[in-house]
Amino acid sequence: MGIYKIVNYRKPLLHKVYVLLRFNNEFATRMNNIASVCVYSASSARIDEV
Repeated sequence: MGIYKIVNYRKPLLHKVYVLLRFNNEFATRMNNIASVCVYSASSARIDEV
């Protein structure tokens, strides 16, 4: 029963870590896209100013 308890406890924990990693990955990708757009906008704005 002790082993079963540990396995039962570990499963949601692993799932949480997996979801967190997946969310972080998606978040990082989104932030990267936003950063790229900002840099692109800034560079085109600079070109327009010149």
